[in-house]
Amino acid sequence: MSGQAQGAAESEAGQLTVTHAQAAALTATGNLFADVIGPNGVAGLVPTDGYNGALYLVIQKTGSGTVTVNPQTNWDGGTTFYNAGYQQVDNVASPARAVGAFSIGAGAVNHVLQLLDGAPLMQFVATVTGSVSVNAYLYKVPV
Repeated sequence: MSGQAQGAAESEAGQLTVTHAQAAALTATGNLFADVIGPNGVAGLVPTDGYNGALYLVIQKTGSGTVTVNPQTNWDGGTTFYNAGYQQVDNVASPARAVGAFSIGAGAVNHVLQLLDGAPLMQFVATVTGSVSVNAYLYKVPV
């Protein structure tokens, strides 16, 4: 037996870890992680450096309205943003790369997006139409 404690995991590979969760559900247009204050005091600018494509955004929406979420990368501390690549990985037979806003229809809907474009910082801008409540969680998979 090695010097490792009995029952301890030998590797974190494959284990999901919450890296950011919303402080409160989003009910109006804004940034999903507005409670995170990034560099230069920019609200909603989430540090994502070092995850190398192992990021997942889980979105849980209720209500009769709709929402679009636009994942964006940032390299300069909050000045210039670029649309990030992602793919929906829940309930799809063949995930496909997409860029730009991701639309979520009316009713109770949950989705999981794998974020494909790595950057030191990201933001997730949501546009809300109608009555909704959106919760979001950003997960990383240790590599």
